[in-house]
Amino acid sequence: MVEKYCKVILIQKSRYIDKKFTYKTNLEVSLGQIVYVPFGRGNKLLEAIVVEIKDIKPADDSENKLKQIITIGEKTNLDYDKISLAFWIREYYMCSYLDALNLIYPTQIRKGNAKFEEFIVLLDKATLKLKYKYLKRNAHIKKQLYELIINNINISRNKLNEELKGKSISSYIKELEEDKIIEVKKTRLYRDSNDDNYSNTTYIKHELNEKQKNIFKEINREFDNQNRPILLKGITGSGKTEIYMEIIEDMISKEKGSIVLVPEISLTPQTIARFTARFKSKVAVLHSHLSVGQRFDEWSKIEAIDAPVVIGARSALFAPIKNLGLVVIDECHEDAYRSELNPKYDSIELACKLNELHGVAVILGSATPKIEQYYKTKNNEYKLLDLKTRANNKNLPLIEIVDMKEDAKLGNLSFLSLILQKKVSLALEKSEQVILFLNRRGYANFLSCDSCGYVPKCKNCDISLTYHKQNKSLRCHYCNYEIAFEKTCESCKEGSMKDIGIGTERIEAEVRELFPNAKVFRMDKDTVGRKNSHSEILSAFKNTKGAILIGTQMIGKGLDFPMVSLVGVINADQGLNAPDFRSHERMFSLIEQVGGRAGRGDIDGKVVVQTFSPDNYVLKYIVHHDFEGFYQEEIKLRKTFNYLPYSNIVRILVSSVNEQNAANSSMQIKDAIIFYLNKKSINNVNIMGPFPCLVNKIENKYRWQILIKDSEVEIHLIKSIINYILTEKRSVVLLDNVNASVDINPINMV
Repeated sequence: MVEKYCKVILIQKSRYIDKKFTYKTNLEVSLGQIVYVPFGRGNKLLEAIVVEIKDIKPADDSENKLKQIITIGEKTNLDYDKISLAFWIREYYMCSYLDALNLIYPTQIRKGNAKFEEFIVLLDKATLKLKYKYLKRNAHIKKQLYELIINNINISRNKLNEELKGKSISSYIKELEEDKIIEVKKTRLYRDSNDDNYSNTTYIKHELNEKQKNIFKEINREFDNQNRPILLKGITGSGKTEIYMEIIEDMISKEKGSIVLVPEISLTPQTIARFTARFKSKVAVLHSHLSVGQRFDEWSKIEAIDAPVVIGARSALFAPIKNLGLVVIDECHEDAYRSELNPKYDSIELACKLNELHGVAVILGSATPKIEQYYKTKNNEYKLLDLKTRANNKNLPLIEIVDMKEDAKLGNLSFLSLILQKKVSLALEKSEQVILFLNRRGYANFLSCDSCGYVPKCKNCDISLTYHKQNKSLRCHYCNYEIAFEKTCESCKEGSMKDIGIGTERIEAEVRELFPNAKVFRMDKDTVGRKNSHSEILSAFKNTKGAILIGTQMIGKGLDFPMVSLVGVINADQGLNAPDFRSHERMFSLIEQVGGRAGRGDIDGKVVVQTFSPDNYVLKYIVHHDFEGFYQEEIKLRKTFNYLPYSNIVRILVSSVNEQNAANSSMQIKDAIIFYLNKKSINNVNIMGPFPCLVNKIENKYRWQILIKDSEVEIHLIKSIINYILTEKRSVVLLDNVNASVDINPINMV
């Protein structure tokens, strides 16, 4: 046997050993295989993944010091292409090798097991009947067993155990099997992962209209020529999903697989229902709500090519689909496609990397793409296809801006303007449906003592507690810390606690008071905790005339309710004034998306946007559904302040249970970056900080950050320097119990 030399990644979390280690072996080892290797002075046996195999003796074995692989474990789906992608992820997103490999071959899959069920198949009925005839009178269990097998030619072992109430029958079955009277067969069982509210949907295929057909032809033309990523910019209700399904059907006919990403799988039941109804068993669904067993079964179906269509949230991009031909990313403007956990990857960037490396077709769909996505169409990096009309040829809803200052002058103390109240009443009179949007859950933002001003805060996080009236509790929306509500101030023991601000729970209470005869539903994180509860709420709302749905941003995604005639945006200022350069882009998108739920059927749609800042330029463009105008104004601001897409931002987040350690480590990281930049004769990089994060403490960890803003020319150098500091110089710059993570162009800098 020829000796081989393998480079492996240890399955260990420590960043101090985040590197490839070389071992030699005479065993039959394959790429991606789990192996067991001796490590360190004590030769502790550790698991590792083989990422490279060579027959040539490496230079570092000059003195024959390389250790032997002890034994081999299971094979994985990791091949050369997947391992290469993992290495790119590691370098680009500055994570560890193990974190990158775990994306492509998740720990859940490694820990999962196939489920089997035994079936008893009757081979010789006549002989069994004869044996039954000569059984002793007191052989009650045997008699019952034989009767069950005779009357059921194919019966499961579980059914037998159930009928015989757990009596011991193994020896009897073994005896019949040895006599060739029965055969025991094992059948693979797949655990049900379907939501009952969408698994039984019937699908009626819609013929594409002329505009959709033209888009379909343009997409195929691009696939056949340059094959750039396609940005399908289609207004709400334009029928983008029907186009996706036509393309997927085309891929299936070519024996190619497709992956469809949606922002949050549990919040888009209608989208999943349409795909599963059309493609039936060819669809596998992957999302975080699945159990380990369910996820393992879906993964197995995909690997066995039983499911050439995969639908899921961002992690579904790594599904082991054979001959991948297409990736569709619906609602591509959503921040949910960016991971905030290591590795902090962007699904859209990764899909475009698959397009670059393997020619996988990529379609990004949205009515309101991100500024940097639309910018790429202007530079011909993406192919832009525009769908400007709704599939049913109905107009987009009329949008009305309401100045809440004027309402206050009229003495209206309600959180619903007089105009919105009137329009809700008219809609309910016609048995139409209404959606009210507020992107904040709970009853009130916080409580404050009317005597001393005390505000209850989370003991683990630097944040005030949100008041939830229904549960009579105060809750932290970062760590879920919760305390009971007390009317009297716990600080001064004299004042009363007054609620400040509004959330969906408070709007629900007010709506029930204003419209006592209406059926009211609320959809936010507090009401969708149970399995399938999200689709139960949506299904109940859809089937109730004259109903009102109140919710956070989850009600603006992929929902199609033909009876919704009115959408009310309760507080547009909440998003417009957020401390983030993307705040205007996000608010434009949110209002356009949630407003797009109105008028999708035969009824004309109306949207009422409430604000204290009616002159904000974003609202001017929203009124006319003018994305192009908004883009032109926003891109000028981005260029002036050198934000995306004109520069990149690298965020280094340093956290520790000891605030001083976090602060000191942050400063040492900054000093090290400047030192290595100076060695390269670079001294013009814009480094901001270190300074405490806006929310300084989360889950008892103090958080400091460094922000580096620079052009694409030097970003690769900066990343390599940071990576070197946080790996090779980790013990120098980081004090005890301090962690550091890196995010490229973060979506959240709070």
